[in-house]
Amino acid sequence: ITKKKKNITTKKKQIQKAADIMAATTTAANKSPQQQQHRRQQHLQWSACIMIVVFGLFSMLAGNCVNGQIDGYTAGEDYPAYDAVPKGLAFNCQGRQPGYYADTETRCQVWHWCLHSGHQYSFLCPNGTVFNQAVRVCDWWSNVNCEGSEQLYQNNDELYRIPERQQQLNDV
Repeated sequence: ITKKKKNITTKKKQIQKAADIMAATTTAANKSPQQQQHRRQQHLQWSACIMIVVFGLFSMLAGNCVNGQIDGYTAGEDYPAYDAVPKGLAFNCQGRQPGYYADTETRCQVWHWCLHSGHQYSFLCPNGTVFNQAVRVCDWWSNVNCEGSEQLYQNNDELYRIPERQQQLNDV
């Protein structure tokens, strides 16, 4: 009988835990716009951290680059070779959707992260790579059509779009 009581107690705890998770999930849909905005900003911060780690690993693994040179090509002529984000770039996040934007002024070696608040953070792709606006990652310069990047800025519209089902719940 004692073993059965323990099993029942364990089952009750499992059911309560599941109910708590369900309650947390359903109340997320009922959060105020400010709470939802804060959650999106936290998501953006985590996304940036992950991207920085990925780009750092990518730059360490770029085996065919020696001192920024790629065999058969000239750094700074055939592809951009900045060692830091240049000061005074014309790109500005004001009036733009939150997201990631290639900077065509730097031949796409620089990319900008625009937040909901309008704040801007700028990053440099490792030498030999540029920001690929189509997939929003640094890619080998020869794989990217930098001149066409601005036509792909609208891809950011889908990044933080509230899923249709979630929007319906918010509208109720």
